Formats: sequence, structure tokens, C-alpha cells
Amino acid sequence: MAPIPPALVRLLTGLAAEQITRRLAASPAFQSFVHRVLHEADHLPHRLQGREVPPWRDPHVGRHNGPGMMGKFEDPGEPHDEPSPFSSSGKPSDARAHASSSSAESSEGARNNTVHRVPRDKVWADRLEKQAMEEDKRLEDAQTKEREFQELMDRLRNGPGKR
Repeated sequence: MAPIPPALVRLLTGLAAEQITRRLAASPAFQSFVHRVLHEADHLPHRLQGREVPPWRDPHVGRHNGPGMMGKFEDPGEPHDEPSPFSSSGKPSDARAHASSSSAESSEGARNNTVHRVPRDKVWADRLEKQAMEEDKRLEDAQTKEREFQELMDRLRNGPGKR
């Protein structure tokens, strides 16, 4: 029996991959699994630091995922860039209430209590500049070593008494 042509194998695997992708994209169970994995990955740093993580809320619970909804996803609105909703003390405290009470202070008192922070862009720029300087130094060292190596090779080629 003759082997299957490679072009036909590639065509069939492409079609099979497309069908599998379409079925998985339409599957609420697979979408729920993907969103759960993304939720866990988003909060992995919190878990590693021993902080609490907001509970998983399945975006597909209680909604119909009909043929017109294929591939569409409702964002559950879980905040990722906001401060932790879990307080470290025993009593609940709201970050918004803390912010409004601090804004009620006099502007001079608030200025005195604020800690001067370097913007992230400045820190990032300083880090990049330091890395660039280190790279330049490494490049200069490599060029110096290359020159020295070339001089040694020339001496060896020319012999002990020749110059």
C-alpha cells in the first residue's frame, strides 16, 4: 500500500485542528475551564505572597450560551488593579472610605504626610540606562580581548624573532 502524500496529511490535520478549535470555542465547559485557569494565573502572585484571592466566579453560570453567543464572553468585572478587598485587620475597612477621609484633611497636612515616590517610568528609565551602560562595558571588554587575541595570533604567525 502506498504512503499517504504529505500534502494530504497537512490538509487533513489543518481541517481537523480547525474543527476541534471551533467545537472547543463553542463549549461552555471549555470556556469556563480557560477562564478559571486565567483567574488562577492572574492571582498566582497573591497566593505566593500568602494573601487571600477573590473567589472564582464562573462567567457562564446563569446565562444562555446559544449559537449567537459563540465566542462571546461577559467580563465578570473582577478588579485586578485595585487594592485588595480583604483587610489585614479583623474589622472590615473600605479603601474608598479611607481615601475620602484622607482627602478631608487640610491640603498642607496631606502634603506633609505624603511619601515622595519616584514615578515608575523614572525607575524603568534608570534601569534601562544602567543595563545599556553595562552592555556598553561588556562590548568594550569584548573588543579589547579580541584585539589582544589578534595581536597574539599575529605574533604566533610571524614567529619568535620576526616583527
